Amino acid sequence: MRHKKKYLALSLLLIAFNTEAGPLDTLPKNPISKKSSPILGIEAVYCINAGLDPFADMQSLDELKKFQIQPIVLSPIKNHHISQTSLHEIGLKFSSDMQKSRWASYCTSWDPWQKDFVFLTPTHSALSIFSVYISQETILKSLNFLNVIKNAHEMNYAMIWIVDGAIQIVSDPNQIPVKIDSLNKLIGKDQWDILYTDNDTHDYSLYQGFNDFESDLKGLDLSWFWRPDHLPDFKKLSSRTVVSQDFIKIGSRMRTHSLIINKTGLEKIMTYYASHGCFNPLDHEIAMIPNIQLYALRNNLVTLHPSSLKKSGQSQ
Repeated sequence: MRHKKKYLALSLLLIAFNTEAGPLDTLPKNPISKKSSPILGIEAVYCINAGLDPFADMQSLDELKKFQIQPIVLSPIKNHHISQTSLHEIGLKFSSDMQKSRWASYCTSWDPWQKDFVFLTPTHSALSIFSVYISQETILKSLNFLNVIKNAHEMNYAMIWIVDGAIQIVSDPNQIPVKIDSLNKLIGKDQWDILYTDNDTHDYSLYQGFNDFESDLKGLDLSWFWRPDHLPDFKKLSSRTVVSQDFIKIGSRMRTHSLIINKTGLEKIMTYYASHGCFNPLDHEIAMIPNIQLYALRNNLVTLHPSSLKKSGQSQ
């Protein structure tokens, strides 16, 4: 009887939600007002305030204030902004031509948060699904990040800096234009989309093998990146190539606490999420965007605040 009730509820979800809307359609309309950035070449600095960690939000603002940077802070998307209908639009709409015979999850209730798991078969077509690793918090983080991307795209910004979570500014961020100019001269200004402002050695415990983070990653868990609509390329995702004393080309990395995104990067992210739903946590999904070109600084300029590492059970 319990299984019959579960499948009845699942059938009702499939019948009730059969739209073609995507996650970008659920985002609020933000006021159109330009706010200049004091950093040459960076048209806007955004600080994502998801309201999930007030300390992290204040930490970022305090760090930026030291350098007279007043970021754009959009109104956060919170729990009460999400309905069961909009949640269906946010997730990946499964179809019979996608990879099956794998586990995924779907939300049975947003508030309070409840999810269930499903072993994908053709009978689940039109169901809005997420990775088994998804949580209410990671969905909110993805939506708040995409809200910034959408706003920057609408403002026609050529380059933005996004700060998300508690950061620590290690060196003067006014060095950013110099770094970008160096990268443009090194590889061409149209050959990169996202530049992370630090290395990711602090994430050593997230991998199953020992890494120096400057050669191809070892112990990368592909299940973090798997999506039913396109399969992860292990070679690409794990690739690392040092291109100069300042920069490394990367296939993937964790976290989105500080990154520079240029116009081509904004357009690629917008295009991807206009036709693909959210499935994995966003820091994993970025690497799955077709033809996305990711680079990182080899020496930290802006990085995670130590308090963030302690909260996640890591240390520098």
